[in-house]
Amino acid sequence: SARARLQGVANLVASARDKASRKKYDLALEDLGRALALDPAQGEALALKKDIQARKDGDEQDRARESDFRSATARARDALARKDAPEARRALEEARSLKPGSPTLEEIEKKLARLDESREPQNRMDADEAYRKGMVAYRQGRSPEAAGFFREALRLDPGHEKSAKALERLALAEPGP
Repeated sequence: SARARLQGVANLVASARDKASRKKYDLALEDLGRALALDPAQGEALALKKDIQARKDGDEQDRARESDFRSATARARDALARKDAPEARRALEEARSLKPGSPTLEEIEKKLARLDESREPQNRMDADEAYRKGMVAYRQGRSPEAAGFFREALRLDPGHEKSAKALERLALAEPGP
């Protein structure tokens, strides 16, 4: 009878709501499919089906984002363990784009800052060594090689003034096009 069919649809819609509230989206959608088989034009079932599908899709996107975040933070930690600051920074930025403001990011940022601080003296010494090699190459007339050493010194220590000035002098000494 029509009354029994309407009651069956109402029961299926109520069951779907209950299952959706417990995030049992596939089961809720099955109930709604049965309800719509009984009454294809039932507005409440149609609207609820659309809402549940959107929630299910959103949850799947959230799970994928969380998985990507965990992967990026694991890569950052691995890079920190290898003392690879550039890779740790790249992975950290990826993680930040997925989940800004996460406390996990703060912990990784602190470790990265400590790694940077521990590398500064070594970077300065390495930059000084690259500068010295650049000066030797320059004195021997190997300007392109000298410029490469000066650029390396600046990569290691962006504030290495002697290398910056040496590169400026080389640029001024080169004939223009």
